[in-house]
Amino acid sequence: SRLEADYKNKNTPATIGVYWDHSASGEKRDLQKEQELLKAYLAKVGDVKVSLLPFNIVVKGNEIFEISDGNSDALLKRIAELRYDGGTQFGAIDLNQSSFDEVILFSDGLGTIGKREINFSKTPVTTVSSSPGADFSFLKYTAHRSGGIFIDLTKTDSKTALDEISNQSLHVINIEYEPSDAEELVAQVGSIRSNGLSFSGILKGNSASVKVNLGFGNDIQTSKTFSIQKPDSSDYD
Repeated sequence: SRLEADYKNKNTPATIGVYWDHSASGEKRDLQKEQELLKAYLAKVGDVKVSLLPFNIVVKGNEIFEISDGNSDALLKRIAELRYDGGTQFGAIDLNQSSFDEVILFSDGLGTIGKREINFSKTPVTTVSSSPGADFSFLKYTAHRSGGIFIDLTKTDSKTALDEISNQSLHVINIEYEPSDAEELVAQVGSIRSNGLSFSGILKGNSASVKVNLGFGNDIQTSKTFSIQKPDSSDYD
Protein backbone atom coordinates (compact mmCIF):
# COMPACT_ATOMS: atom_id res chain seq x y z
CA SER A 1 0.00 0.00 0.00
CA ARG A 2 1.47 3.31 -1.02
CA LEU A 3 1.73 6.27 1.30
CA GLU A 4 3.77 9.40 0.83
CA ALA A 5 6.35 10.61 3.30
CA ASP A 6 5.38 13.82 5.07
CA TYR A 7 7.11 16.14 7.51
CA LYS A 8 6.11 19.14 9.59
CA ASN A 9 8.13 21.60 11.61
CA LYS A 10 8.65 20.69 15.23
CA ASN A 11 9.25 23.12 18.06
CA THR A 12 12.90 24.08 18.42
CA PRO A 13 14.20 22.31 21.54
CA ALA A 14 15.78 24.28 24.37
CA THR A 15 17.27 21.13 25.90
CA ILE A 16 18.41 17.86 24.30
CA GLY A 17 19.58 14.71 26.04
CA VAL A 18 22.12 12.73 23.99
CA TYR A 19 22.53 9.15 25.20
CA TRP A 20 25.66 7.76 23.57
CA ASP A 21 26.28 4.00 23.73
CA HIS A 22 30.00 3.40 24.28
CA SER A 23 29.85 -0.35 24.95
CA ALA A 24 32.33 -2.62 23.19
CA SER A 25 30.04 -3.32 20.22
CA GLY A 26 29.82 0.42 19.56
CA GLU A 27 33.14 0.35 17.73
CA LYS A 28 31.40 -1.45 14.88
CA ARG A 29 29.15 1.53 14.23
CA ASP A 30 29.99 4.24 11.70
CA LEU A 31 30.75 6.71 14.47
CA GLN A 32 31.81 9.45 12.08
CA LYS A 33 28.49 9.31 10.26
CA GLU A 34 26.59 9.49 13.55
CA GLN A 35 28.64 12.47 14.71
CA GLU A 36 28.15 14.24 11.39
CA LEU A 37 24.38 13.90 11.76
CA LEU A 38 24.51 15.28 15.29
CA LYS A 39 26.72 18.17 14.16
CA ALA A 40 24.41 19.04 11.25
CA TYR A 41 21.32 18.90 13.45
CA LEU A 42 22.77 21.12 16.17
CA ALA A 43 23.97 23.58 13.53
CA LYS A 44 20.37 23.80 12.39
CA VAL A 45 18.96 24.18 15.91
CA GLY A 46 21.40 26.99 16.75
CA ASP A 47 21.26 27.71 20.47
CA VAL A 48 20.48 24.77 22.76
CA LYS A 49 21.65 23.13 25.98
CA VAL A 50 22.84 19.57 25.32
CA SER A 51 23.38 16.98 28.04
CA LEU A 52 25.76 14.19 27.04
CA LEU A 53 25.02 10.94 28.87
CA PRO A 54 27.47 8.18 27.85
CA PHE A 55 26.36 4.69 28.87
CA ASN A 56 27.19 1.00 28.69
CA ILE A 57 26.03 -1.05 31.69
CA VAL A 58 25.44 2.22 33.58
CA VAL A 59 24.92 5.85 32.61
CA LYS A 60 28.21 7.62 33.29
CA GLY A 61 27.49 11.19 34.23
CA ASN A 62 25.67 14.08 32.65
CA GLU A 63 27.96 16.57 30.94
CA ILE A 64 26.30 19.80 29.85
CA PHE A 65 27.31 21.71 26.74
CA GLU A 66 25.92 25.10 25.82
CA ILE A 67 25.63 25.11 22.03
CA SER A 68 25.79 28.66 20.67
CA ASP A 69 25.17 29.52 17.01
CA GLY A 70 25.18 25.80 16.24
CA ASN A 71 28.81 25.28 17.26
CA SER A 72 29.09 21.77 18.71
CA ASP A 73 32.89 21.33 18.52
CA ALA A 74 33.37 20.86 22.28
CA LEU A 75 30.60 18.25 22.46
CA LEU A 76 31.93 16.31 19.48
CA LYS A 77 35.46 16.41 20.88
CA ARG A 78 34.21 14.84 24.09
CA ILE A 79 32.30 12.14 22.20
CA ALA A 80 35.44 11.35 20.19
CA GLU A 81 37.32 10.78 23.45
CA LEU A 82 34.96 8.03 24.66
CA ARG A 83 36.39 4.52 25.11
CA TYR A 84 34.28 1.64 23.87
CA ASP A 85 34.18 -1.27 26.27
CA GLY A 86 31.86 -3.36 28.43
CA GLY A 87 28.32 -4.62 27.91
CA THR A 88 25.08 -2.71 27.37
CA GLN A 89 22.17 -2.33 29.77
CA PHE A 90 19.36 -0.18 28.41
CA GLY A 91 17.51 -0.49 31.70
CA ALA A 92 20.13 1.84 33.19
CA ILE A 93 18.52 4.68 31.23
CA ASP A 94 15.81 6.41 33.24
CA LEU A 95 14.34 9.25 31.23
CA ASN A 96 12.36 10.44 34.25
CA GLN A 97 15.55 11.56 36.01
CA SER A 98 15.96 14.52 33.67
CA SER A 99 13.65 16.90 31.87
CA PHE A 100 14.60 17.24 28.20
CA ASP A 101 12.58 18.57 25.29
CA GLU A 102 13.85 15.65 23.25
CA VAL A 103 16.21 12.70 23.56
CA ILE A 104 18.53 11.23 20.94
CA LEU A 105 19.86 7.72 21.49
CA PHE A 106 22.91 6.67 19.46
CA SER A 107 23.31 2.89 19.73
CA ASP A 108 23.26 -0.46 17.94
CA GLY A 109 20.45 -1.59 20.22
CA LEU A 110 22.30 -4.71 21.34
CA GLY A 111 21.49 -5.20 25.01
CA THR A 112 23.81 -7.74 26.64
CA ILE A 113 23.18 -7.58 30.37
CA GLY A 114 20.57 -6.74 32.98
CA LYS A 115 17.27 -4.98 32.41
CA ARG A 116 16.40 -4.67 28.74
CA GLU A 117 13.86 -1.85 28.55
CA ILE A 118 14.44 1.86 29.00
CA ASN A 119 12.42 3.62 31.71
CA PHE A 120 10.39 5.93 29.46
CA SER A 121 8.97 9.36 30.19
CA LYS A 122 6.75 11.58 28.02
CA THR A 123 9.80 12.79 26.10
CA PRO A 124 10.07 11.48 22.52
CA VAL A 125 13.20 9.46 21.78
CA THR A 126 14.91 9.51 18.39
CA THR A 127 16.99 6.36 17.98
CA VAL A 128 19.93 6.44 15.58
CA SER A 129 22.14 3.60 14.42
CA SER A 130 24.75 3.10 11.73
CA SER A 131 25.51 -0.56 12.41
CA PRO A 132 24.41 -3.24 9.90
CA GLY A 133 24.28 -5.67 12.83
CA ALA A 134 22.01 -3.52 14.98
CA ASP A 135 18.92 -4.80 16.77
CA PHE A 136 16.58 -2.85 14.51
CA SER A 137 13.43 -4.20 16.18
CA PHE A 138 14.49 -2.83 19.57
CA LEU A 139 15.49 0.56 18.18
CA LYS A 140 12.20 0.88 16.25
CA TYR A 141 10.22 -0.19 19.31
CA THR A 142 11.99 2.33 21.54
CA ALA A 143 11.29 5.16 19.11
CA HIS A 144 7.68 4.15 18.51
CA ARG A 145 6.97 3.55 22.20
CA SER A 146 8.04 7.11 23.03
CA GLY A 147 6.51 8.89 20.05
CA GLY A 148 9.89 9.39 18.40
CA ILE A 149 11.46 8.09 15.20
CA PHE A 150 14.17 5.61 14.24
CA ILE A 151 16.88 6.70 11.80
CA ASP A 152 18.80 3.90 10.10
CA LEU A 153 22.00 5.45 8.80
CA THR A 154 22.89 2.23 6.94
CA LYS A 155 20.03 2.96 4.53
CA THR A 156 19.31 6.67 4.90
CA ASP A 157 21.37 9.35 3.16
CA SER A 158 22.62 12.33 5.16
CA LYS A 159 20.08 14.84 3.77
CA THR A 160 17.09 12.60 4.48
CA ALA A 161 18.40 11.79 7.96
CA LEU A 162 18.74 15.51 8.72
CA ASP A 163 15.20 16.15 7.46
CA GLU A 164 13.87 13.39 9.68
CA ILE A 165 15.65 14.46 12.86
CA SER A 166 14.90 18.15 12.25
CA ASN A 167 11.17 17.70 11.70
CA GLN A 168 8.31 15.56 12.84
CA SER A 169 7.84 12.67 10.44
CA LEU A 170 4.50 11.12 9.55
CA HIS A 171 4.39 7.65 11.08
CA VAL A 172 2.03 4.88 12.10
CA ILE A 173 0.68 5.51 15.60
CA ASN A 174 -1.48 2.40 15.83
CA ILE A 175 -3.71 0.09 13.83
CA GLU A 176 -7.26 -1.13 14.40
CA TYR A 177 -8.87 -4.37 13.17
CA GLU A 178 -11.42 -6.96 14.20
CA PRO A 179 -9.82 -9.78 16.24
CA SER A 180 -12.21 -12.16 14.50
CA ASP A 181 -10.58 -11.31 11.14
CA ALA A 182 -6.88 -11.48 12.07
CA GLU A 183 -4.41 -12.00 14.89
CA GLU A 184 -0.93 -10.77 15.70
CA LEU A 185 -1.35 -8.13 13.02
CA VAL A 186 1.27 -5.41 13.07
CA ALA A 187 2.31 -2.63 10.72
CA GLN A 188 5.74 -1.17 10.20
CA VAL A 189 6.91 1.33 12.77
CA GLY A 190 8.96 4.42 12.11
CA SER A 191 8.50 7.26 9.67
CA ILE A 192 6.63 6.72 6.43
CA ARG A 193 8.84 6.54 3.38
CA SER A 194 7.54 6.67 -0.19
CA ASN A 195 7.96 2.94 -0.60
CA GLY A 196 4.68 1.68 0.78
CA LEU A 197 3.40 0.31 4.06
CA SER A 198 3.93 -3.28 5.11
CA PHE A 199 1.86 -5.52 7.37
CA SER A 200 2.49 -8.89 8.97
CA GLY A 201 0.16 -11.19 10.84
CA ILE A 202 -2.24 -14.08 10.49
CA LEU A 203 -5.54 -13.83 8.60
CA LYS A 204 -8.32 -15.97 10.07
CA GLY A 205 -10.46 -15.70 6.94
CA ASN A 206 -9.97 -14.60 3.36
CA SER A 207 -9.61 -10.91 4.14
CA ALA A 208 -9.41 -8.28 6.86
CA SER A 209 -10.11 -4.56 7.02
CA VAL A 210 -7.35 -2.61 8.74
CA LYS A 211 -7.56 1.00 9.89
CA VAL A 212 -4.17 2.69 10.11
CA ASN A 213 -3.92 5.79 12.27
CA LEU A 214 -1.17 8.15 11.13
CA GLY A 215 0.23 11.25 12.71
CA PHE A 216 3.10 13.22 14.17
CA GLY A 217 4.42 12.39 17.63
CA ASN A 218 1.48 10.84 19.48
CA ASP A 219 -1.17 13.00 17.76
CA ILE A 220 -3.33 11.23 15.16
CA GLN A 221 -3.72 13.42 12.08
CA THR A 222 -5.38 11.09 9.59
CA SER A 223 -6.54 7.52 9.18
CA LYS A 224 -6.55 5.21 6.18
CA THR A 225 -8.35 1.90 5.80
CA PHE A 226 -6.87 -0.97 3.83
CA SER A 227 -8.26 -4.35 2.81
CA ILE A 228 -5.81 -7.22 3.18
CA GLN A 229 -6.55 -10.25 1.03
CA LYS A 230 -5.32 -13.80 1.46
CA PRO A 231 -3.42 -14.87 -1.70
CA ASP A 232 -5.22 -17.36 -3.88
CA SER A 233 -3.67 -20.82 -3.62
CA SER A 234 -3.16 -20.75 -7.39
CA ASP A 235 -0.57 -18.00 -6.84
CA TYR A 236 1.79 -20.70 -5.58
CA ASP A 237 1.24 -23.21 -8.40
